[in-house]
Amino acid sequence: MNQLPSGLVEVIRHQVMPEDEGRMIRDIIRSRVGLSRGLMRKVLSSGGLSLNGRPAFMGNRAQSGDVILLCAEPSSSEDILPEALPLNVFYEDE
Repeated sequence: MNQLPSGLVEVIRHQVMPEDEGRMIRDIIRSRVGLSRGLMRKVLSSGGLSLNGRPAFMGNRAQSGDVILLCAEPSSSEDILPEALPLNVFYEDE
């Protein structure tokens, strides 16, 4: 198993299927993985795209059996504070 880039967490690991051989990583991610644009930007900005354990670019072409690994910085919820909100529960009987 390949080591993750420092400070990043694994988001998606995808093994390239025979029918995707020769396609660009960008196209494989769009069609097979369904990753949101926001998460894709986060992955690319953190340098978290790799092909078979080596840094890769969206334009690299993949071969059958290759492993595409997408990593990103972990989301931090430390800055999110709880907020008291009114909650009205309605029952069907009422």
